[in-house]
Amino acid sequence: MKDDRPLGFGSTYEILSLGGRRAVLEEVPSLGLALAVPLEKEGSLTLESSSLSREELLSAALALLEEIALRR
Repeated sequence: MKDDRPLGFGSTYEILSLGGRRAVLEEVPSLGLALAVPLEKEGSLTLESSSLSREELLSAALALLEEIALRR
């Protein structure tokens, strides 16, 4: 896990695997979570939330990734 100190707002960044894809999870203490997952040809999936937990955000993203895979 990395952070944006000393110049940022205390955000932390984590690289993780989600559904076999590399993803970046950012946590901004004053705003919440943001998740970015690159897609093959479609661009990227980005989710942001000020109220969901980490687990809820990752679960929602995984469900969307599975739906995207089914529609190909």
